Amino acid sequence: MKALTLLLLVTALPCHAQIATTTPTIKGHTLGESLKQFIAESNSITHEQMQKCQAGSTGKNVDSKFSDRCDAFLHTLNASPVSGSFDCAGAVEANSGYDADFIKSFIDGANLPCFELIGRVTFENDKLVKFDLNFMNQPWEEVLPDIIAKFGKPTEKHIETVQNAYGAKFDLQRTSWITPQYIVVAFEKLNLPYSLVKLVEVHITDHKYFDEQKSKQLHANALD
Repeated sequence: MKALTLLLLVTALPCHAQIATTTPTIKGHTLGESLKQFIAESNSITHEQMQKCQAGSTGKNVDSKFSDRCDAFLHTLNASPVSGSFDCAGAVEANSGYDADFIKSFIDGANLPCFELIGRVTFENDKLVKFDLNFMNQPWEEVLPDIIAKFGKPTEKHIETVQNAYGAKFDLQRTSWITPQYIVVAFEKLNLPYSLVKLVEVHITDHKYFDEQKSKQLHANALD
């Protein structure tokens, strides 16, 4: 339901799409690249973790049952054609204040194949078609200028006011960029049920793939 709501919101935006000549590059990756290209362009931590996933090892501990996230990666990797999603944990920076042992234990324990970003990447027919990015510790005011610097003037801006069970109201930002090649939706959401802290998500989707998913949602059989 949440995914369908997002699709319907974007389809309601005006059709005055801005023209883009290139697809976005995110953390060294570009929409349309194959999974093989994605892995080749990934950082060394991702390469190492991919090998651990394939070997069934999580660093110091050997686990005969892969984590669900590692399983998702292997399923995507071995599919023909490659179609599916897998999570990215985002490597802890060396200068983050954490000691080297903690950083290593975090990376080994995550049992994830992707440390390029925090979020999820999706492939369809061996093409990268979507980035779902999470910004856990950066407010909207810090993230938005970076998005504008990459994608230019937004197509649409919107403020959604939500209310919790106690009557408190919150204004949540939503900004979109629509081009013939891709669609970008950046928005705030509340970190429910854990807290009322606002989080930022950015979804970057191949436009053709977006239209295909919208069509599937609209014509889905309720009994399927």
